[in-house]
Amino acid sequence: MGLDMYLNVRRTTYKPFRRDEAKSPERVLMEQAADSVGLTKVCDILDFIAVEREVAYWRKANQVHGWFVANVQDGRDECQRSTVEREQLVELRNLCAELLATRDQAQALEQLPPEDGFFFGGTEVDQYYWEDLERTVQQLDKALALPEDVTYVYQASW
Repeated sequence: MGLDMYLNVRRTTYKPFRRDEAKSPERVLMEQAADSVGLTKVCDILDFIAVEREVAYWRKANQVHGWFVANVQDGRDECQRSTVEREQLVELRNLCAELLATRDQAQALEQLPPEDGFFFGGTEVDQYYWEDLERTVQQLDKALALPEDVTYVYQASW
């Protein structure tokens, strides 16, 4: 139990395939994905395929969750899936890096305050707070290195 947070990346390929079409690499991947979830018989009518994978995970990083709620989810915290723009991730990453550079507690409380909630973890700006920011920068650097045409999706569970 507690606050678990996920950032997934999704890539969707749209391409209708005809039965008489040669087996392109995309077609082979589409058929393999369809087969893995039991859709082999309907593969010929699929127009797209979406692949989603987790690229970042946090546990009880309530200050980061609070940022997503305020900046991505319009203040609504209902464990919903929310699309995140690349620019928003850059903003969060840079904010974390700036706070880490100074490690100023007052600045941290003002710009990225800890959020309390049911099993959300500590609300102090302590060693764990800074470790969460370090992890956030590392994970977002990797996520932002992905191709520009991916879609980012954030979801928390508590």
